[in-house]
Amino acid sequence: MTELPSLRIGNIFAKYPIIQGGMAVRVSLHNLAGNVAKEGGVGIIAVSGMIDPEEAKMEIRKAREIAGPEGIIGINIMGVMTRFKELLEASLQEGIDLVIQGAGFREDVFELGRKYNTPIFSLASSAKVAQRGEAMGATAIVVEGKEAGGHLGFPAPHPFRKTEDILRDVVAAVKIPVIAAGGIFTGSDIVKMLRIGAKGVQMATRFVSTEECDVHQNFKDVHIRAREEDIVIVPSPAGLPGRAVKTPFIEKVLRGEGPKPDPKECQGCITVCNKKYCILKALENACKGDVENGLVFAGENVWRVKEMTTVKKLIKELVEDANKTLKEEPLYL
Repeated sequence: MTELPSLRIGNIFAKYPIIQGGMAVRVSLHNLAGNVAKEGGVGIIAVSGMIDPEEAKMEIRKAREIAGPEGIIGINIMGVMTRFKELLEASLQEGIDLVIQGAGFREDVFELGRKYNTPIFSLASSAKVAQRGEAMGATAIVVEGKEAGGHLGFPAPHPFRKTEDILRDVVAAVKIPVIAAGGIFTGSDIVKMLRIGAKGVQMATRFVSTEECDVHQNFKDVHIRAREEDIVIVPSPAGLPGRAVKTPFIEKVLRGEGPKPDPKECQGCITVCNKKYCILKALENACKGDVENGLVFAGENVWRVKEMTTVKKLIKELVEDANKTLKEEPLYL
């Protein structure tokens, strides 16, 4: 095969095997997801952090208008969200094409997936977790390694592992399709993951610095200006480590001086929270442009992003680079 293959998983068909990763809070909404789907990828709306299920429905409708009838639109949701079931069912009622679920396994996600005949992709950071997802009814596994941005599936004392290393283990351990996520930056990176056995890739950080990304320009500028030494691991109140770009807020958190949440303002957004700081407020501050008081998640390779682009240009760049790599060394599936 000398050209990038399409993505076919169950009833899902996308022109390219590129899934745009869901980014909360309100970083990847209808505009980004809709345009990625329009250009042949899979657009993902992050519903984690939303309080009103009607907001999720509205974002899905708007994304559909942009994507057109052939576009594939999914959602990403964390299992620790307090309003998990309401947000999930609202999205399924709206006819979402797939669900990517992380931060723990929940039986209800698979029950609802079966009820609405919607594929459920489970996030995993080990072969053991992937096998559990397969046994519970996952349609596919999204393998996320240490290079990813946002919450990472490596709670202490588990060691961080690279995406490609976990991918090899998971491909050998499960019979369902596997998607690679974390640190994928170029078309040749995509091909590398396909050679290992992935059916596609999930990319998030590269889509932040696009004109279509729904987040404030200040957030995008943090990504564009980031240096390699600015990328840090920050503890999340949800009990997981997270990868982010250093901001004044994060520096305070790392010193143990993060602002304590006001109990009167707490929305109880997650079921597991150590209340070291309010992660919802920190993420909302960042998405609205107050990056000094916000948490700006990003992948390990964000320092390689140097300028703004568009979804159309980015996908064209990725596909051309992948095809160039495949012409030099074909892919045998």
